[in-house]
Amino acid sequence: MSYEPTEGDPAAKDRLAPQESGVGEADPAAAGRLRDELTARLLDHDKHGAVAVGLGAVSRGLVTIEELYADVLGPALIEIGRRWHGGTVAVWEEHLASAAVRTIVESLYPEVERLRAERPAAGYSALMACPPDEAHDLGLRMLADRLALAGWRVFYLGPDTPFQEVVDATWTLGVDAVVLSSSTHYHRLRVRDFVERLVAALPGVAVWVGGPGFVGDIQGWAKAYLFDEEAVFGGSPPFPDRGDESAAVHERESATASGTEGGPAERGHGTSSEKDGERHSEQQPGSGERPDTELWGWEESGPAEGGKDRS
Repeated sequence: MSYEPTEGDPAAKDRLAPQESGVGEADPAAAGRLRDELTARLLDHDKHGAVAVGLGAVSRGLVTIEELYADVLGPALIEIGRRWHGGTVAVWEEHLASAAVRTIVESLYPEVERLRAERPAAGYSALMACPPDEAHDLGLRMLADRLALAGWRVFYLGPDTPFQEVVDATWTLGVDAVVLSSSTHYHRLRVRDFVERLVAALPGVAVWVGGPGFVGDIQGWAKAYLFDEEAVFGGSPPFPDRGDESAAVHERESATASGTEGGPAERGHGTSSEKDGERHSEQQPGSGERPDTELWGWEESGPAEGGKDRS
């Protein structure tokens, strides 16, 4: 199927056309032009046009799928979220824009699978999910495709996933990491307990968090539990020390049988009694330091301050 982003707007053809340099390389500003065009379409409630811009950009070779997600779709969602916070975009308009972006992402999945099959495997696997009551998964969904394109084996569970389902899926699938997303600070308060329980139940498995709720404020979170984009995509994911596998299995079985759960406190995380956002005189290792990661901060926004859900 062919997608033409210029339908009904002849001038768009010139705006989106690749500008050749002396050596025949595409203009590095192509992503910026695409971002502006797609954002304008979304703000104009033009789903057809926005989808055509996104899919057409990839099919014409203006950007890769990774570049489309990171440099076009993500920033477009950030801009629309910013306008919502400023009162110039309504909730329904933001939902409409997010639905259009999701259509682009899902439409590109066959191409993601084709490219993944052609690329060398990284040898790592990840389970990706949102904790209970977290419905905003679009940023995590794009991250899943980026990991797949980087050679990871990805199992995507999506929004609102119960604790035991994450645990059961992790052991059944034998993944190396669990990646969780939180869209707001309000949700992040509950994510801490969720992470502590997972760390206790999944010895030897990395548990990483990220998302809009962590952008600009990672106070109280150890760096080991924050998704490190540079390390992961650079080929050196920060997995925990697995130690002896038999000991890990015994620890898991003992924790399951007794019903007791420790948490990230032993590994420098803090306890569930320490509310997220509080300032402590003794910082945990890595807390307060921003890792080299964007924490997939682009996402349709979730509940506003105080937990009032906008959805």
